[in-house]
Amino acid sequence: MRHGIPFLASLSLAACAMGAPPHIVNSTPEGVSIAFTGDDVHGASVAATDYCDQLHKFATLRRIDRVGYENVGIFSCDAAKPAR
Repeated sequence: MRHGIPFLASLSLAACAMGAPPHIVNSTPEGVSIAFTGDDVHGASVAATDYCDQLHKFATLRRIDRVGYENVGIFSCDAAKPAR
């Protein structure tokens, strides 16, 4: 059993290194903040689009901030453009 503990610890560290999927850390009707690790801006954009779609708006990336080991994408939920 002694050999199992270091192995489990290494699996745990590997899971942390992979990072969590993009997730909402703050939301309002005006916008949403999505935390993500690495360079997964696409995943953050998908999460923001899903959120803003519920409000019948579209997501626009305004900036990316670094918070600890994560990046936080700040998105606005902008009113849909009128159909022509």
